[in-house]
Amino acid sequence: MVSQKDNLRKFQKQLEGLDIAEKIFVDILTDGIGSLTDDNEVDLKNYAQIMSNHYLNKFKTLFERMASDLHLLGSNQIQSEEIFHRILDDIVFMQSSVNKIRLKLKDKIASSDGKIDAELRELTDYHVRVLRANKSYKYNVCIFPLSFHCVYDFNIGCWYQRYFWIDMEDGSIYHTLERLNKRPENVTPKEDLFKKHRVLELYYEPEVYNGLVNWRNKEVVPLNSEDYLKLISFAQADIPTAVNKMKGYIKNTQSEKYYPVILPVSRVGIVDKSIVLEDDTHHRIVLSHQGGIDSTNRSICNLCDLPYEYNDHQAMFGILFYDVSEFSVCFHPHTLFTEGKIYRLID
Repeated sequence: MVSQKDNLRKFQKQLEGLDIAEKIFVDILTDGIGSLTDDNEVDLKNYAQIMSNHYLNKFKTLFERMASDLHLLGSNQIQSEEIFHRILDDIVFMQSSVNKIRLKLKDKIASSDGKIDAELRELTDYHVRVLRANKSYKYNVCIFPLSFHCVYDFNIGCWYQRYFWIDMEDGSIYHTLERLNKRPENVTPKEDLFKKHRVLELYYEPEVYNGLVNWRNKEVVPLNSEDYLKLISFAQADIPTAVNKMKGYIKNTQSEKYYPVILPVSRVGIVDKSIVLEDDTHHRIVLSHQGGIDSTNRSICNLCDLPYEYNDHQAMFGILFYDVSEFSVCFHPHTLFTEGKIYRLID
């Protein structure tokens, strides 16, 4: 059994590794991605070994992949643009993850027992005190699960099941994470999916944790007809408004590079071989699959297969994100809300 002392020693070692990784990223970006050649392959392999020595296995894997990409660069110049794009994505991902991981490690060290995990599966008394001191809590809240899906956490290297939730009073969107102990294709949503949850104590992480929540004392109740209309009313005014909010949100290097949002829906169709969503003001956005969330692109296929005629009073919850292949912000649909029914799109 791993002792508390060993855990703390490991956390300190990981913090040292993050400092080293941060310096490596700065050096690479200062010199410019274009200055990398296949001669740097050995350097990146050394960085991978350093990350391994500091228990940062995901960073190790990404540095190894970057080294492999540089090896390909030396043998095939035709793919140089694609390879540099991939290397830049890896560096940006790791750089944006450093502060989040560092804060989580410091929380683990400060908690004295070293058991506070990313998904906050159990609210310890220590953590409740911290969140109350930060005023990161609400009492007597009614929340609703907008969607359920499986997601892979590259920082930790495991699958989670994630629920997105909305506060039925002010429209705030949160999420919960629970580590999986089985394959994602064998996971099914809980029976209380698409039912309201009355929560006595709701605790949410600061902004750097991107709306991660947990609670104590909940009661599950079914939706009524007014609730369907209320969910639709939480949709953004139009697609451009939502995209602008997403761009402001992801500027924070500690935030995730995606934005959960409810969009108004007028119709869904095909334009220039792309499936697009159009809002009530005739603005459009391309529907695309966000990598790392569920294992297939079935959500868009399910949307197109719905036996449903669109009208002027419905909304769709999903994720706004920047799609490199489309060179634009796209929308990954999760759930469609109508005046009397909810359609879950992700299998």
